[in-house]
Amino acid sequence: LRLRLGRPFAVAVRYKPPQDTKNVDYLIHGWALELKILMADPLDAKERQARLKHFFDKNFPRGYIWVTANRQAAALTGELANEYWERFLGKPAQGRLEEAAAQIAATRTFVQAAEARSGGVLIVNAAGWSLDWQSFFKLCGHYHQRFSEIDAVFPFNALPSPSATGPQIQFCGVSKKTPDPDLDFLYEKLSEALRTEIEQNTGRPLKIDHGIDINAPAAKAHFQVTPHGEVRRKRPK
Repeated sequence: LRLRLGRPFAVAVRYKPPQDTKNVDYLIHGWALELKILMADPLDAKERQARLKHFFDKNFPRGYIWVTANRQAAALTGELANEYWERFLGKPAQGRLEEAAAQIAATRTFVQAAEARSGGVLIVNAAGWSLDWQSFFKLCGHYHQRFSEIDAVFPFNALPSPSATGPQIQFCGVSKKTPDPDLDFLYEKLSEALRTEIEQNTGRPLKIDHGIDINAPAAKAHFQVTPHGEVRRKRPK
């Protein structure tokens, strides 16, 4: 993403960061903002597949709870579903937020306090078809609470999903403070920048859905098992 926010880090900061310091991507309106992109599906990692197999063998010693007649799809509920999301599908998002928190902390050591009074992360799901929007939003909101340097997180689902008016993508923001006027300002700037970036890359407007039901649970953990024994979530058509 080449977001045009007006003040990229290299322009906003008037002095050179200390050597070996990993700074954030943007300073804008008092925010130290870091961009993180998930470039792979969480279930593509071989090491994670091995741990998933152990997880399922342990919790389903007599076989999976099949929900389709052809015995290709199963489902998890309750604590098992939570563990599945947090330990496996949510790990990449947690890792990106942990990296961003460290970068925000490092940036605050050499910029004026007013330039980085709030820490934010724009986290983009660019390839994780296993993460539906509701679950991705929930995971980001859950994990960002663990890092004191992150005041708000902005999940952006860049994988088009069908809607009544055509393909759409999703974007939302969640802050530790409510209400948060600073978040509202940055949210509008990010929405505008994302819309511009999408239209320039696709050559056509693409609807951005800003709606989210914060009280809705994450999607049920439906999954499929391939003939090779890999755990997959069915990719939407």
